[in-house]
Amino acid sequence: MIKEITDHLYLLVGENQGRFPYSNSLYIQDRHAGLIDTGAGKNRLEKIQKKSIELLINSHYHIDHVHNNRMFPHALVHAHRLDAPVMRSREKFRYSSGLCRVPAAPETIFNTSYPCSQVDVELQDGDLINFGATRLRVIHTPGHTPGHSAFYEETSGVLFAADVDVTPFGPWYGNETSDIDQFIDSIHKLIAMNPRVIITSHEPPVTENIQERLMDYLQVIFNRERLILDFLVRPRSLDDIVAENFIYRKFPEPVALYQLFERIMIEKHLRRLEKMGLVVDCGDLYHVA
Repeated sequence: MIKEITDHLYLLVGENQGRFPYSNSLYIQDRHAGLIDTGAGKNRLEKIQKKSIELLINSHYHIDHVHNNRMFPHALVHAHRLDAPVMRSREKFRYSSGLCRVPAAPETIFNTSYPCSQVDVELQDGDLINFGATRLRVIHTPGHTPGHSAFYEETSGVLFAADVDVTPFGPWYGNETSDIDQFIDSIHKLIAMNPRVIITSHEPPVTENIQERLMDYLQVIFNRERLILDFLVRPRSLDDIVAENFIYRKFPEPVALYQLFERIMIEKHLRRLEKMGLVVDCGDLYHVA
């Protein structure tokens, strides 16, 4: 399904409505045809495969965003300089993501190993990608991954925010290199921009109450921390906290993979709360300060 956003920007809705392990893509129809992310699914991407994509941009290194890069072998691949090394190396992906803790984790979802990709152009915050009449500004939004980036079309006010996805689930920071404080800063950065439209990787476009939606999305982080603090009125182990499912509530299949994501996110919250002086780490147990 392709939805027109502007004369040159088209949302390619991913299979299963862009839900993981798929994602939405943004097709740029201009003098230089472009595509942001390739996780929409092979059947969806075949609709634009014949349009001679020249510029392929990946918002970050996650498998649901780079999975089908190889469908566009002649495109010039762009990614932020902090995520580019991970895209090029299966080993770096496994360690950066934390999936080295779970054997064959990517295979359990995609029946394939991580699809390493070339990166021809390493991006940084503020770069301008020129397609012709359309120019997209790179907005570095770390937290989800170190190099996670959004892309802003300043004339129309359209922002492709990728996995700052304004879902009710809230921000996801379940990789080893994810960072909660950076994610908070990135959300504030997008709130301050006040775009007219936000297109995300896993939800329909947002056109109303954008700042409020972003604030609600941000609040999920603090709600999780409140649950953790309430639970730690008595000393608890990391395993105790993870078993409460404060993040996922219920683990989908494959359970071992989502248990890992829960654990990593809880670990990050505990480190953040300890740094804030709200939690004490007593070795095997944590409790409120």
